[in-house]
Amino acid sequence: MNKMFLFLILFIPAILSAYVTQEYLDSEYIVDEFSSSFIRDEFHDFLTGENRVIISGGCYNVQQLSMKSMLKLLIPISSVVDFRLNQVYYDDFEFNEKIFNFGLTFRISDFAYLGFLANPTFYKKESDFSVIAGISGYNTKNTAVFTFDNFDNDYSHKDWNEILTYPRIYIKQPYSLYLESTGYLKKLSFYTLFFRRFSSSEEHYHFDASLDSFIYDYKADSAVMFLTTGYRYSKEMKKIEFEAGCAMTALLMENAYSNSSYSSDENDKRINLSGYLTGRKNNFIGEIYGQFGRRIVDSLYEKTDWLISAGTQYRWRFIDISLKQAFSNLNSVILPDSILKDSPQSRLILTLTYRINENAHFTARKGFETDKRDIENGGKYFFYDKGYIQFYMNFDNFLKRG
Repeated sequence: MNKMFLFLILFIPAILSAYVTQEYLDSEYIVDEFSSSFIRDEFHDFLTGENRVIISGGCYNVQQLSMKSMLKLLIPISSVVDFRLNQVYYDDFEFNEKIFNFGLTFRISDFAYLGFLANPTFYKKESDFSVIAGISGYNTKNTAVFTFDNFDNDYSHKDWNEILTYPRIYIKQPYSLYLESTGYLKKLSFYTLFFRRFSSSEEHYHFDASLDSFIYDYKADSAVMFLTTGYRYSKEMKKIEFEAGCAMTALLMENAYSNSSYSSDENDKRINLSGYLTGRKNNFIGEIYGQFGRRIVDSLYEKTDWLISAGTQYRWRFIDISLKQAFSNLNSVILPDSILKDSPQSRLILTLTYRINENAHFTARKGFETDKRDIENGGKYFFYDKGYIQFYMNFDNFLKRG
């Protein structure tokens, strides 16, 4: 399924309970996510530009990896036609998302274009088709994408048979809208992403071999709304270049499930706020950062988390060396039994970035255990508290329209 950003729809409460329990049980999840996050400047450049690839991978535990990779291509074919390709692979405890789409856009003026995107899949019922439009000017880039989600679903079930053992029929077809705006005004830069998957309703069936027929299984309704926006402002004072930034992300997932004997209606609401301040002088950078998150899944789960960090970075020729100390806490409760969990953590994070050139960087990141309780329980693990690698590249020199 083609999703323009990162979310996971869960319909059955039993699945949802197991899903949140995994996050609930991992006391290092918040600091793990911070450790595996993309370098801020590289991610902002990926978000606001074209022809970029950015990859981050690392260890959650002995069984699971954090994997995040994103690719954007915009290749000129003629004076008015561009080929677009987007690929996202994102796996963590909260989201498991795979996006792949491609298409053509046609320049109708120097500042506007129209086109389409598609992601054909092996199972036709999972294919999407999108109409895309863009306009730029006054130091901004604005994009709108309207998607017919799983547009061939009902037709692909036209001839039900035992090979297609779990048909899904839409009572209300899903559609989605994605809006993106990025730009700058003097020393203030910004981005805003908005996604809305309008409410849909579907019925599921299963094939009963003994009856040689399809049996109604359950009905599921869903809708999603997502918003993220961020701002960065820089100013030089007393020969120190300061930069301050803040961001907000909000997500609402509405899910309903019913079968012949059971029904439920659950909403998953999340919000995350973050901010930072950096100061740069010559090759040195100092930084403080903080974030706060809140999640509520109706009558199932509640979570509050926070993280703060402070550190410094030094550029030596083509190597960036960064050292940060992070403190985090994840406070959660599983309802209705009110099972509480409080999970404070701390970690020292060493980051080395090899700047191959201005358009390609390779990063290695290493964590060191600084949580007193964990050290007392296993001091030998101080020198190994997760590791991560990242890669960033800008292809504009090869692909950008002249």
